[in-house]
Amino acid sequence: RQLLLLRRRRQLVLELLLQFVQQFAPDKTIAWVHDLFTLCPSWTMLRNNVEFCGGPKLDSVACGICVYGGAERKTHLARLEKVFDALKPDMLFPSEVIKEFWVARSPLKHTAAKVAPHGTLTMGAAVPTRRKDQLQLRVGFTGLPVYHKGWYVFEELALRHHQDSRYSFFHFGVNQRDVARNITFVPVAVDATSRHAMIDALIANEIDVVVIWSLWYETFSFVAYEAVAAGAFVLAPKEAGNVVPAVSQPGVEQGMGLESADQLF
Repeated sequence: RQLLLLRRRRQLVLELLLQFVQQFAPDKTIAWVHDLFTLCPSWTMLRNNVEFCGGPKLDSVACGICVYGGAERKTHLARLEKVFDALKPDMLFPSEVIKEFWVARSPLKHTAAKVAPHGTLTMGAAVPTRRKDQLQLRVGFTGLPVYHKGWYVFEELALRHHQDSRYSFFHFGVNQRDVARNITFVPVAVDATSRHAMIDALIANEIDVVVIWSLWYETFSFVAYEAVAAGAFVLAPKEAGNVVPAVSQPGVEQGMGLESADQLF
């Protein structure tokens, strides 16, 4: 029932948007790609809510075996095509990575495709650590403790090193999960009045490594930029969208991409 309600909600949104276009007929439109909703009814494009699909062709078996694929995705894109045919918008993307990914897979008509990042990294001098124990690695996870962000991979990593004095684990965010006892929760809320709260918290707790094990294709990844700005080294899957390109770009080089969770462990 929840899936049916979600489908109906998506349908209504696109129908209302098309009516808006027909009534106002704007001369120019900008479409911002925040996630992957314009490629699939599943904005994360996780096949059956488990693993990233990579955006296969509509008539492929890889698409047909997904609860969001096949006829569901075709209907979704058909509605979007009506809107885009009417608007032919300028497309804006938060990173070059998602622009290339979207343009290669989208059938939607558009006038231009441009990158407008949320921000850029300007690297300064490293701040020396203040703690006495230099041999303990402090490992952090930032943000929502949910599946598509890789929380369960981080949780397993901590569990594997329970009572291992070489490592300590931290979770920085708003919502605490009942997890392994060796994960310390640090409440952090980023809002309009404290935009650097996550960076400040990572610095205050002297985090060495931030694990960003996103299972979907991150279009920008604020947490990756925050981790690097706080002086931490980022570990992420190679296929996590913009995460690895952001932290390994020339002049930054403060992270690396891994092939699998086994390699992380």
